[in-house]
Amino acid sequence: MPYKRYGEIFKKLREQKNFSLSHFSEIGISKASLSRFELGQTMISFERLDSALQEMNVTLAEYEHFINNFSMDYKEEFLEDIILADIADDVDKLHSLYLEAMEYDSKMLAYCAKSILQKSYPKDYFYDLYVENLRNLAHGFYSYCFKDKISGEKQIKNAIEIFGQVGYEDLADYYQKRYQKLLGKLLT
Repeated sequence: MPYKRYGEIFKKLREQKNFSLSHFSEIGISKASLSRFELGQTMISFERLDSALQEMNVTLAEYEHFINNFSMDYKEEFLEDIILADIADDVDKLHSLYLEAMEYDSKMLAYCAKSILQKSYPKDYFYDLYVENLRNLAHGFYSYCFKDKISGEKQIKNAIEIFGQVGYEDLADYYQKRYQKLLGKLLT
């Protein structure tokens, strides 16, 4: 029978954990049924197998691991590849793993690769400038509202101008409108 290994592994686990065949009758599996399963003569239902494994405090994943001679499944292997590519700082491998996972619609694995991949890329000059400029803009708004309106206004205008100069015209327009709205609220 092709499923003989399932019973053999179950028997090894049962004996290792010192459970008798008759113990499982408490959960609805007869001694005879379990014996035939362990000998590879019959299969038992998934529900009964799951219940018996739970009784022995063995997870399905652990049981599967024993069945597969302790070899990793696809997801485990894929995560291992991601870890090895990360350790080796292999950005190309991480990128190919990301694309492969997306191709097979395995979003969890794709996002694992992508999160490490994003950490691997060198910092983007424009991104750093953008973040620094946002900080300056926030300081400008704070200064304008709570400290010195003149220096705050200057900081706001400089930040808005920088957004326009580096190609973020839409952000420059957005913050210009927010600035105008702030002025309107403060003047009324």
